[in-house]
Amino acid sequence: MISLRRITDADSEQILRWRNSDEVRLFMSDQEPITLKDHQAWLMARVEDPTNVGLIAEKSSVAVGFMQFNILDTETTEWGFYKSPDAGPGLGREICTESIEWAKQNLSVSRVVAKVISTNIVSLKLHLGIGFELISEEAWLKLTGYERAASAHKFFRRSVRGPG
Repeated sequence: MISLRRITDADSEQILRWRNSDEVRLFMSDQEPITLKDHQAWLMARVEDPTNVGLIAEKSSVAVGFMQFNILDTETTEWGFYKSPDAGPGLGREICTESIEWAKQNLSVSRVVAKVISTNIVSLKLHLGIGFELISEEAWLKLTGYERAASAHKFFRRSVRGPG
């Protein structure tokens, strides 16, 4: 069973190692290696900013992944996640399922939106398999308030409270 906890400064080294691993980085929007300075600024935003929630997923007290909720407005949060390069198959689904439950209990939003790089077939299938709906880039931009989207992505939305 997966449990989720807020990230802390003590998670910094492990998260940076995950973020810079080929297994994770090659499926991120920005695929360049992350510097320690940039990582520390990124981490502090997730530790200190209540609208940018960072969580560590643990299984049997071992960190196996990361989940982020970026609260965009009173109704919408954007999520992003990855599992540890050492985590086994199926853990991504477990992390996401538990994260939806966490959002139901801890966030006041009604929907989650996501963008997935088009080459990440596993994540595309995972989103569809846990109740996300594929939407147009135009719909995603409207929901997020962003002016433009990264190229080569697919876009999703899902109700937090409804079935899925």
